[in-house]
Amino acid sequence: MKLKLLSVLFTCVLLSGCTIGDPESYTVLLFEGESESWDATIEFVDTSEGDRPEDYLRLNYKEETPESEVAMQIKDSEIADEFVLKHSGDMTIELNQTKLSKLIDQKKNKDDYVTKPIELVLDWNGRSETIQLTFSTSVKRD
Repeated sequence: MKLKLLSVLFTCVLLSGCTIGDPESYTVLLFEGESESWDATIEFVDTSEGDRPEDYLRLNYKEETPESEVAMQIKDSEIADEFVLKHSGDMTIELNQTKLSKLIDQKKNKDDYVTKPIELVLDWNGRSETIQLTFSTSVKRD
């Protein structure tokens, strides 16, 4: 019995030594919305321990299209980009953390809750659509 208890204790000590340092974890705020032609999600890392992951805009173009230039602008911010749309489907754009953080602070109320949507404008092939990205959830990830 003592031998079994010692072997279990030794195994626990050995396994606990396998983790060096604190595990990284972070909280992501998700903003989601859609228009006639696009689905969009912004993933903003609100808090983090350790290395901070990047913030992203994930877009899904719902239609078939010839290759075209797309201009992207997030209203009330300095966030803008251009990219080439080669096909329908998913694409990911890395966003500037400092600029996005400022924008999200503007969307929070005095109690630090997100209460206002983020407006994303997409222009391509002579078309323009505005997507209201509303706060959907907060997710903690390890």
